[in-house]
Amino acid sequence: MYQKPVHRKGTLAKADRQKIVLGNEYDVQRMLYSLIRPIFPEARVEIYEDGGYKSYRYDIFFDDYETVIEVKCSRPSMQERELHRANRI
Repeated sequence: MYQKPVHRKGTLAKADRQKIVLGNEYDVQRMLYSLIRPIFPEARVEIYEDGGYKSYRYDIFFDDYETVIEVKCSRPSMQERELHRANRI
């Protein structure tokens, strides 16, 4: 979206593309969900599940496929091991 020049018939100008900023994982989750939803209409967002001792929140969940997408964003100061630790369930 940012690499190629805008087609002459396109309505999203270069200046408008600069306004699209993904600041955190909630922004990424929302953008990803908007791309997935037309293909997988059964996809649900922010699903809570009781795990007995602890509850889990899934960012995007597909009932039919029993599949979860968990969105994580790193920051420049985050080390790789911290990101791996955050993804353990």
